[in-house]
Order: sequence, then structure tokens, then C-alpha cells
Amino acid sequence: MPIPSPLATESSADLPDVLFLEHAARMRRVAMRKFGIPPEAVDELVQDVFVTYLVNPPRVHDLRKYLIGGICNASRKYWAKRAGENRLFVNADVEEDSGPLSEDLFEGLSVRLLVGATLARLSQRCREALRLSYLGECSTAMAEVLATTASNANYLVHVCRKRAKKIYDEIRRVR
Repeated sequence: MPIPSPLATESSADLPDVLFLEHAARMRRVAMRKFGIPPEAVDELVQDVFVTYLVNPPRVHDLRKYLIGGICNASRKYWAKRAGENRLFVNADVEEDSGPLSEDLFEGLSVRLLVGATLARLSQRCREALRLSYLGECSTAMAEVLATTASNANYLVHVCRKRAKKIYDEIRRVR
């Protein structure tokens, strides 16, 4: 990246500090707003990304794009690492002889699979209508997304709930 004229007057020893101060706020904002990184973890990610730049600056052609791309990748890696820590069967604290916990766990998984199978049998339009309804969208917002009127959107949610209930009951009887 060509050095802007205000930075050209800074000594080369101060250049990393100036660049960090110039870009750190934007990087923090991207990590917290776009990826939901907690404030206590965001500074570490920003510093890690900036260090990758300092290791080999000649390879970077556009510093702003490099740092934004780096913070996006670091944020994704942050959440992927957290997801790995919270995997279902990795918890070492759970004892082998925990009967009620295991039953609750399998009952929860069973219900999730049952609901997933029910939703898979509904049409895309019904799934979308139910999703919007359960997210708390108003009739007019649902109508806009579904390309219909508000009253028809409410009717569609009603019909889709009935269909889902019927499918759910049929699947449950087979179990």
C-alpha cells in the first residue's frame, strides 16, 4: 500500500503504531458487529491480524483490504474454535453413569429430529411462513416476504401450522 502523505513524515519506527491506530477501530467494529465477537476477545484478534501484516508487509498490496479480510477470517476461526469446544459428546465432566442426563439428552435429540423431519415434509413456502411467524414478524412484514397480503399471510401461517401438526402426529405414531 502506498504510504499516504501524512504518514510519510512519521519515522519508520513509528509507522506500525500509526497504522495500527488508523485501522484498529475499523477492525474492532467489523469483528463485533458483523461476527458478534465479544468485546473482551476482539482486541486479541485485532492484534493477531496486525502482527501477521507486520511479519511480511511487502507481500501486502492493499493494507485496508488485507486487514479487513484478516479480521473476518480470524473471527470465523474464533467461532469455529468455540463450536469445537462445545461439541455434544466431548464434555469430560459428564460421568458415565448419568442416567437422567442421558435420557434428557436423547429425548431432546429425538424431538429435534422429529421437528426436523416434520419441517422437511412441508413446502418451502410453509417453512418460510412458520419461520417468520416464530421469529415474531408482523403480518405486513410476512406478507412482504411471501409476496401476498397481510390477511393471506396470517391464513397461510394457520394452514401451515395445521399441516405441520398433522405431519408431526403421523411421524410420532410411526415411532
